[in-house]
Amino acid sequence: MAIHVSSEQALTNTILRFEREGRGATIEALARIQGHLPNGLMQIYARFGDDVRFTVVDKRDTVVVEESGWEALSLLESEGNYEHIKQKLTNFLEGQYAANLITSAAFEQATGQAAPTFD
Repeated sequence: MAIHVSSEQALTNTILRFEREGRGATIEALARIQGHLPNGLMQIYARFGDDVRFTVVDKRDTVVVEESGWEALSLLESEGNYEHIKQKLTNFLEGQYAANLITSAAFEQATGQAAPTFD
């Protein structure tokens, strides 16, 4: 099962987690995860076929849609490839920072400028 949110929502969620808990994810990590996920899942399908059931819960809109079957992989692909997602996230993050909607610490963490801390 894959829970699908927009790239921008994923970044918003990780920034909120950073502000609350001090740990987030970079736009690089988010772009890699979302951008490469469809290919990784296709490798599972190529190996196991319909022996593995697959469902996508699409939460990109106010109405949550659940689609079962490997055809649902197209929902994940619709978010774009790694480069497209990384550019969307960069633009979104810069816009949020320019509008003073996120802290400089969150911006630096999301862009990978801040060194991670481990407790």
